[in-house]
Amino acid sequence: MTCKSATTTTTWGRSLHPKSILDGFLSSTPPSPKPRRRRRSINELTTVDEGIGPVTSVSWAPDGRHIAVGLNSSDVQLWDSGSNRMLRTLRRVHGSRVGSLSWNNNILTTGGKDGKIVNNDVRVRSHIQTYQGHEQEVCGLKWSSSGEQLASGGNDNLVDIWNLLTASSSRRNQNQWLYRFEDHTSAIKALAWCPFQSNLLASGGGDNDRCIKFWNTQELV
Repeated sequence: MTCKSATTTTTWGRSLHPKSILDGFLSSTPPSPKPRRRRRSINELTTVDEGIGPVTSVSWAPDGRHIAVGLNSSDVQLWDSGSNRMLRTLRRVHGSRVGSLSWNNNILTTGGKDGKIVNNDVRVRSHIQTYQGHEQEVCGLKWSSSGEQLASGGNDNLVDIWNLLTASSSRRNQNQWLYRFEDHTSAIKALAWCPFQSNLLASGGGDNDRCIKFWNTQELV
C-alpha cells in the first residue's frame, strides 16, 4: 500500500520532499537572460526663468501635441511639443500661482491659489468663464469624459461639480456650482472620472483624510 501525506510525495517507491522536487526543477531551468538597459531619451521643452517660475502644473491637450504649463507667476504657457515652440502666454489669468489644469477640447481650465477657476478658449484671446466657489486654493481639476461636468477640489476640503452648459460668465452666477461635497477632511488634489460611467467621480483626500470617495452625480439630479 502506498501512503501519501501533506509533506511527502511517493514516486516509484522513493519518498521525496516537495522542496527537493522544487530545487530540482529550479536547478534544471536555464537562467533568464539579463534585461538589456535601454538608453534614456530625454528632451527638454523649456527652462523657466526664476522670475516667473517654478512650474506649478502641466497638462497635455487632447491632441497629444500641445501642452499647457502653469507657472508660479499666475501665467499659463501653451507649447507645441513637436517643434518645441511656445505658441502663446495667457497672462494674469489668476492672482497667483496656477496649481491645476484640465482640458476639455479647446477649453483649457485653470485653477489658482486665488480660489478661482477660469475656462480659457485657446482659440481666442480672452477667457470665456470664471467660477469662484472655493475659499482657498484650487488643488485639482478634472473634466468628465462627456465634457459636460467639471470637478474641482480645493484646499478648503471641498469638492465642487460645475456644468459647462448651464454656467454663466456673469458675476451673479459665478458661484453656481451644481453639487458640493463636504465629506473630506483635508485638501483634495486627486480627482478622476470613471471612463465607462461618465457620472461617477472618485476623489482622494490629503494627509488628514486619506480616503477615496465615490460620487454618482446622476443620482443627485
